[in-house]
Amino acid sequence: MTEVAFGLLGPLDIRCGGQAIAVPAARQRSLLAALLLRADQPVAKHSLCEAVWAGTVPAGAETTLRSYVMRLRRLLGPVLGGRLVARPPGYLMHLEQDDELDLLRLQGCIRRGNSAAVSGDWHRSMREFSDGLALWRGEPLCDIPSDSLHLSVVSELTEHRVRAWEGLHAAALHLGRAADLVVPLQRLTEEDPLSERLSVLLMSALAQGNRRIDALAEFRRLRRVLVAGLGVEPGELTRELHQRLLRDEGLSDLVPSRALPGPARPATAVPLGGTQILAHLGEFIQTEREMRDKAASGELRSAAEHERLTSVERALDQCWNLLRQRRARREPGPDPSGPGSLGRRTR
Repeated sequence: MTEVAFGLLGPLDIRCGGQAIAVPAARQRSLLAALLLRADQPVAKHSLCEAVWAGTVPAGAETTLRSYVMRLRRLLGPVLGGRLVARPPGYLMHLEQDDELDLLRLQGCIRRGNSAAVSGDWHRSMREFSDGLALWRGEPLCDIPSDSLHLSVVSELTEHRVRAWEGLHAAALHLGRAADLVVPLQRLTEEDPLSERLSVLLMSALAQGNRRIDALAEFRRLRRVLVAGLGVEPGELTRELHQRLLRDEGLSDLVPSRALPGPARPATAVPLGGTQILAHLGEFIQTEREMRDKAASGELRSAAEHERLTSVERALDQCWNLLRQRRARREPGPDPSGPGSLGRRTR
């Protein structure tokens, strides 16, 4: 069987029989990414059109889409081109096995890592999470110029990465190796300085490496950017971790091995890349919607809650402004984008 590999966790990567296949046209890359995110599921033509064209889908778009599909089949060659098939209500990209797509491989690593952790096999758990994180080659979908795809899936892809780091951190804690994660966690918190979950992992890793002063400094950094960017304090568990650091107490029963809830994380006072902005955008919108519902029903009673709603609304405005500025700086050329909602395939 010919070895096949598709990559979305970074620039689009296609390999067949060890040979790389390039897709030069931006709209065809967006088309292929939309199909791979729902691999083995039919994707409706109107959803594909939203992923491929910016703003308003032009008249005759479905006819042009059919032309793009034919060109993409030719580019992919006889082996992969034959997997792109018409399937009502649109088109489908077939995978022979999950390991052919890096996103599905990552999900498999997370499942197996969690399973090993439940059974107490921390060495295997650490290997699985390490293997999953090694699949990341850069910002996901970074050469796919489709805002609809970014808005609908980048947040989920980022969540997978954070879960893998949390699982790896839990295994490293049990094995006494959390200090080995300090450098990569520092790099991640520089990329996403408002991520409370990553900051908690870094603080506990520093503490296990007998660097309590550095861990306390990381808490001060996190608090500073949260207050400046959102007008909110760190979450309850983070504050408890801080108190234990001050008292020089153990942290193993406090730091979770799975998701740690934290405040919404808009890009405000700290400059973030486009992927980070998009990754958080859906979260802010949902937070604002929930808080507006509470305000309408009279459930927001305290001044602090009303201030939080104001902060989230301000952060949303600034986030959209950042996205518009990034778009204005782009060079002219095909730039498929626009509203839409495409999900990923799960098995």
